This record gives sequence, structure tokens and C-alpha cells, in this order.
Amino acid sequence: MARTRRAVPAVLPTTHRTTLPATRRTALPATRRTALPATRRATRSAARRALPAAAVAVVSLVGTTLGSTAPAGASSSAPAVTRVAGSVGPVGSARAVTPVSTVRPVAGPVAVRRATQVHQRRDTAGIRVVPDGRLVTSECRPGSCTVVRRLGTGDRPGTRTWPGTGGRTPVTSLRLMNYQPSTHGWPLMWTDFRPAELSADFARIRAANANAVRLAVIPDTFGWPTPSATMMDRLRTAVDLADRHGLSVQLTLFDWWDRYWQHEESLVWAAAVLRPFRGDPRIALVEVRNEVNPYDPAVISWLKVVTPQVRSSAPGVPVTASISTTRGTAALSRLRAELGTGGLDVADIHYYGTAAGARRWLAAARAAAGDLPLVIGEAGYSISNEVDAARPVAHREELQADWYDAVFRAAGATGVRVVAPWTLNDFSATAIPGLTPDRAPEEYAFGLVRADGSRRPAFGVVRAWWTSPPAAGLVADFDDPADRGLPAGWTVSFQGGARVATDSAVRRSIPQSVALGATGGTVSGVPCLSRYVANALSPAQEWTGTAWVRTRGSAGTARISLSWFDADGRYLGQVESARAPRGTTSGWVRLAVTGRAPNGAEVLRAYLKSDNDPGTVWFDDVTVRPSG
Repeated sequence: MARTRRAVPAVLPTTHRTTLPATRRTALPATRRTALPATRRATRSAARRALPAAAVAVVSLVGTTLGSTAPAGASSSAPAVTRVAGSVGPVGSARAVTPVSTVRPVAGPVAVRRATQVHQRRDTAGIRVVPDGRLVTSECRPGSCTVVRRLGTGDRPGTRTWPGTGGRTPVTSLRLMNYQPSTHGWPLMWTDFRPAELSADFARIRAANANAVRLAVIPDTFGWPTPSATMMDRLRTAVDLADRHGLSVQLTLFDWWDRYWQHEESLVWAAAVLRPFRGDPRIALVEVRNEVNPYDPAVISWLKVVTPQVRSSAPGVPVTASISTTRGTAALSRLRAELGTGGLDVADIHYYGTAAGARRWLAAARAAAGDLPLVIGEAGYSISNEVDAARPVAHREELQADWYDAVFRAAGATGVRVVAPWTLNDFSATAIPGLTPDRAPEEYAFGLVRADGSRRPAFGVVRAWWTSPPAAGLVADFDDPADRGLPAGWTVSFQGGARVATDSAVRRSIPQSVALGATGGTVSGVPCLSRYVANALSPAQEWTGTAWVRTRGSAGTARISLSWFDADGRYLGQVESARAPRGTTSGWVRLAVTGRAPNGAEVLRAYLKSDNDPGTVWFDDVTVRPSG
């Protein structure tokens, strides 16, 4: 997740995520990365809710019978596939696996097999886990297989059906969320494995209407070049828990790793990690390596060796390798050229740029991807940024929400189907090994969910885009909590000695309005509040803005204006409403303005202005929408 700082246009308060440089992420001493104590016991399989012992579960699969990789409906002459049960000894023991049953794919008739006695145990989080059940029957038809198991105490019955060929969610249909636990990320997620916490976070991800989650697998944590049974059990449990919450999984391999000369070891490790998921439709995408450097011959040589192994170990699963936002779209073109036709199945690039520049950048990424599906595998905005840094958190959270709306809107305008937010959670001071908040504060505040588990406004924006894309525009009745007396999300400019504050005593609608008083002004600018309205504008698109105002002792200078900016944040022009009445109004007066986007306009902002006015003007119920 390599990110570095970039300049941000002042006219559009945005930032981008600046991540750990590759040297910081990969150069940790091996002892630090591998010797973290395992404080939780591993789980074996999906966590199950307790139910009566006589319960019977129906498990529906697609294109596979008990681990078979043959397509559903294949001839019964296909090679037999042996299903093996995991170790049932002490957690982390090296006990050998035991063959349980042999099943051939069948096209129509019911195939009946017997399996060994069910094994159960309870992990330290109190979750009932069942490595294997007693198989009663399995029935395969073209397109699906159904397995009926008799369950032991604590197992959970249920039916899971994956429609279509292989049942895998197409990459272009993914609503993907990046994920690390809030207090123990990256290697700590696996060494301090907490299934109950994982399940709760996956529920939050699903609540955003996501259908997939990205999980990073770290070689030196899992075991190199042979992953440990304990870590593989934990990975299987994580995938099972994601599935229980309706989430497919993107696996990112070789995270926090850079020994590109170790080709043979890499092949062994990749095959071992992917083996349990062969034919598993819950794996939607495999990323060979996060944010590769396509200009490094060692990286390209390694990718040419390892990518075919990954594809062979996970047949039918799309394979990718991502490019960082700082290397840019040219690096994506270079990676495709270096790997050649068939090298990647999906183009993956990350974006932490400005809201204003999002459409132009995504269009370039779309072009660089060529005929490959394009995934924006990370996109994020840290509320610990240099824009309006003096304003409290509530304001910067609104800027984050505006940024996500802008990026999703730009993605829609450029035909980019997948934008994966970075990330679900804020991180505690201990969450990122080898880093501290004082060294990189922005790394700890990208979450759609706060450290206390509450949702930021951006969570609602992402959920809206993943449910039904919202119409462009702004509706502001200043109902957000006051941010030191200022309306959250509204940027104050050229304030000077002017009074700017929310006011619950004078309002048109609940709970408050915003007031400007004793304003000055210079040739450089006038006191005002402004907010993002929309980006990715259509040429010559007409917009209408309205605001209700009330005045007391006013000089009659208050107005609403619409201003346009290009993709680099340069001001292109504005339209202004008529001025508010002079003196004191007995009630609320409606101001309105209509204008068309000039050539090259990319971003629209709304401004509430008052200058050289000794009195006070209140604004409320501001709206900006496309005309008609």
C-alpha cells in the first residue's frame, strides 16, 4: 500500500492516502515480522451457531463436489477427487490429514458417500467450529451440486447457492472493501487471530452493501516457504466467516515481502496457500503482489514465474497485480507490456489523488488497462490531512464523504465498475507494526468506521453508491453537529474578522442555520462558505442553486453563487444570485441562481457570500441541482 504525498488544489479540499513506502513495509527485520506471539488459538472452519444435534444442513455448491475442481455436470468418468479432513488434534499440531471420502462428479443421479464421525471443538473466542460433518448424500445437476450433511451439536444448518458457471462473482460486479483489524493489522491479524472480531467487522462491511472483502496473506507470518497448519486454518476460517456474511474474498498474496530472487520458494508457498481453495467460488480474485514496481527487472522476472503457478493453483480465478497511485497509469501500461498477453486477467491500480482530478485520472487508467477489466483496488481519503487541518474532525469527515462521492461519480463517468475503499476501520496506535502515528498520522485515519465502531458520513456515501447511485447535487440544512460553531463540510474562506457560526436560535428548519456577520472583504476575496457539489460534469450542463436568507441590519450584499473549476483546480467562472434585501427582513427570502458549466469544467462548488456588511445574514436550506 505504498502512498506518498501529493499537492492538493486549495479550491477543492481533498487529499489522498499516503502509505508506507515499500522499504518501510518490507524491510522490517524477520524477527519482528515472524516472532509475534500467537495469542489466540486457530480455528479450523467456519464459525457456527449452536443448534440441536439432530439438525440437518443442506450445503449447495456450484461446479464442484466436495472439493472437486471438475465443472458441474461433468462425466462420472472424471478423475476421483479425495476430500481430506483437517487435523483434529491440538490446535497447531502437525498431525497428518486423513482421507475422508472419495467422490466423483456426476451429471444427474444422486451420489451417496459416507464420511468419518464429525469432530468438534471450541476455540478461545467461544465459537463452535466443525472441521467436517457426516455426509449423507450429494446430488449434482448441471450448474450446481447439493450436499446434505448430518450435523453434530453446535453446527449450523443452512443453504448456500452460487449461481452461474463456477458460481464466482464476476470481477466487474465486485463491491470490494479493503480490510485490516483496527487494533492489530497485517501480521498481527493472523498471529493474534480473533474470529469474533473478524465476524463483527465483516458484518459492518456487509452493512455497506459490499459483496467482497480483501484479505492480505503475509509469507513470513504464515511460514516460509511452507505455511503452517495453524495459519492455514486461520485463513480458511476468515474465508468461511466472510462467506457467512455474504462476502466473496480477494486474496492478496506475498504482502510485506520482497525477496524476488526466491522463485522456487515462492512457487511452493503460493501453491500451498491456494490449495485449500481450489475450485472454491468464494475466492473472487487473487492478487499476486500488492503495488509492484514494473520498472524493476527482478520484479518482472518473478511475476513471470509466479503468476502462472497462481493461475494453475486457482483455476478459473482471475489473477492480478496492483500498481500504486504514485507510480501512476504509465506504470500500469508498463506492467501489461512486460507481462504480455495473458499475463494478467485484471488491471488493478490504486487511487489517492484529488477529487477534482479523479475523472481524468480514471480515464487514463481505463485506457492503460486496455481490454482488461479495471479494478481500483484501493481508494481512500484520510481525515488526518493537511487540508483544513485546523478544523476539528467532524469537518474533515464531511470532506472525506465528499471525496468518496466525487471518486465514485468519476468512476461512473469513465466506465470503471469497481472502486474499493481503503479502508473499513481507523487504526489504533498499535495496529501497524513498525510504524507510529507521529511518523505517519494519515495512515491511521482512512476508515469509514471510527475507532469506536461508529460510522463516518463516508460510510453512508459508499453504501449509497453500492445500492443505487445517488443523483448529483447538494441539499444542506446544516443538520450536522456544529464543528466549533462552524458547519461541518463547509470551508470558510477570507474570513478576516467576520463572524461565521451556526445558529440554532434563528433557523428556517431544524436544527440550525449558518450566519455571517460584520464581514469585510478585499480585492482578493470576500468572506464566504463553500462546499463541493459535484464533479465529472457534463459539458454545458445547467445547474440551479437556491438558498433561503434572513437579514438584520444588513447592507444587502448576501448572495449564493455557483463556481466552476477544472481538473487541476483552476477557477473557470461563476454565476451569482441577486443580493439579499437591505436592512432587516421580517422572514426568510429565497435566493436563486442558474448557470451552465463552461468548457473544461470538472468541479462545481456552491458559495454563500457576504461582504462589507456590518449586519448579519443567516443562510438555511441550501440546494444545488441539475436544472430540469
